[in-house]
Formats: sequence, structure tokens, C-alpha cells
Amino acid sequence: MLLGAVLSDLPRGWNVCLDSSGCDWRFAVRREADCLVTTDGGGAQRAWPNVSGAQSALREELRRYVGFHTPDLVFVHAGAVAYRDWAIVLPAPSFAGKSHLVRALVGAGAEFYSDEYAIFDRSGRVIQYREPLIARGPAGREETDILAAGPDRPIPVGLVVVTSYREGTTWAPRKVSVSDAIVAAMEHASRARPRAAEVMATLRLAFKEATVLVGERGDAEQTAADLLEFADHNLA
Repeated sequence: MLLGAVLSDLPRGWNVCLDSSGCDWRFAVRREADCLVTTDGGGAQRAWPNVSGAQSALREELRRYVGFHTPDLVFVHAGAVAYRDWAIVLPAPSFAGKSHLVRALVGAGAEFYSDEYAIFDRSGRVIQYREPLIARGPAGREETDILAAGPDRPIPVGLVVVTSYREGTTWAPRKVSVSDAIVAAMEHASRARPRAAEVMATLRLAFKEATVLVGERGDAEQTAADLLEFADHNLA
């Protein structure tokens, strides 16, 4: 049961490696008497009361490693959708409600690119992160496979939305500068410290034509409708 649960959380396309002598990164999960213990690539250990905690740790560490060691791409912790051939990027930490907003945007007519990482190529365009949408609900992690049909196509950023959920709040954003968007994205970018100049240069390219909106939001469906209405009038 434990092995099956861990394997089910690996990215699509994973394969068994029979020779691990050249392995660059390791992650271990073992069962103790009353918990599960994970060991990450740096040797740090953490105890978890259940399998879902170990799964979350694996997913987080694996994504962090890939994002840090991919030389030609910049990974930003953000949701991303495509609409009218432009990307809408939602930089935010975990538990800010971005997966629910991404799902609402897709339900309102946008195309799913990611609810976890916005990935930028060297030209600043967004490419699709091919992982299912995962939101947290009353029953825990809820996985929904809503990957877009057809090939991935890199698209420019038209709208950057810096927001988080607050119950009872009405979405009333304010426009801010591209510099503010770069700062927000840098806070959530992999490799931001050791390769700050490269990451910042990519984000400057990415956001140069974008409108940037900042503000707390309430209901995801209403916010999604408002955002796409704004995009209809402001994205050529």
C-alpha cells in the first residue's frame, strides 16, 4: 500500500531505474511504528502521521529539485491558464487558493496550463506544466485531470494576478507596475537566490507586455468571471 501510494504521486512518464549508481537525487520513505519517515535529497528527515503527508513531501521535493536544476526554464510557484492566446499567471504560495481559482478559470473558458508552477522559457513565454490539477478540500487532496488537449504551445503573458483567498471579500483589484509583478514572482521562483540575475531577466521579458492586478479575492467562480471579462476588454 505504501509503495503504491508513493508511486502514484510520481510525475507522468516515470520509469524504473535498474542501475542507480548515477542517480543525482534520492528520496526515501520508510514506515516506523507510528508514522512514516521521509528523507530528502539533502538527508533531512521528517515524520508524517499518514501517507498523504509523505506524498506531499515527495511532490514538493521533486518539483523543487527539477525547478532548481533545469537550466533553460524558470519555475515560479504560480497557477497559469491560457486565454485568448495569452497567459494569465497567478503567483502565490501554497494554501492561497490558487488551485481553486485556476479550476474556476478553466470552468469559465480558459485553458489549463498549471495550478502549481508557471514555467517560463528563455523568451519569457509560458509553457504547460503537464501535471493534474490538485486542490485541497474537506476530504484532503483532490486530483482532477484537466490537461489541455493537443500539443503544448508557449504563449506570452498578458495578465499577472497577485491574489489570495479571504472569505467574504469582494474582488476589487488595483493595477500595479510590472516591477511589482517581478518582485512577487521572484518571491516564489525556484533558483531565485543563486541565479537571481537570470531569473529576473526572464521575468522582465515575460511581464513586459502584461497588466498586473493585485488584491484579495472571495468566491473563486465570481473572481474568475471578472478576470476573464477584464481579459476580454484588455487583451488584444
